Amino acid sequence: MQSYLKLIPTKNPQRFKVQLLLNSETRHIGILDVQGKTFITKRNANQVFLRSQSIGLNDELLTNKTISFQWVVVEYLDAEGNRHQLVTSRNFVLQYSKCLEFNGERQRFLEICKFGINEAREFEKQKATQGKLFSEFA
Repeated sequence: MQSYLKLIPTKNPQRFKVQLLLNSETRHIGILDVQGKTFITKRNANQVFLRSQSIGLNDELLTNKTISFQWVVVEYLDAEGNRHQLVTSRNFVLQYSKCLEFNGERQRFLEICKFGINEAREFEKQKATQGKLFSEFA
């Protein structure tokens, strides 16, 4: 199936709507905040992959080198109606998610329990340190 992403300007010049065009269907999948380097999306309990208690994020967006962002924020509404802000980094999702195709869309599923800003910051810190070590020996 053919898909591609489209960034639509909003009234705020720092934010873009992210649309997924999948065959003849267009879906709004989130907001890209350029200033905050963040992709923001919404999910509810019905959109959780029950087998692994995970949330799917578009693989094309996560792996696209021309769309720059570091952080992922999922505004999540659980089955009891409680709102949660699930935060992680793009690199963390790429490292720890499982890739599956769902309704013709390739997605990366990250378990809800693996979201967390502290874990993501620590992961990013270690990744930066490793990158620096390897560049010193190059």
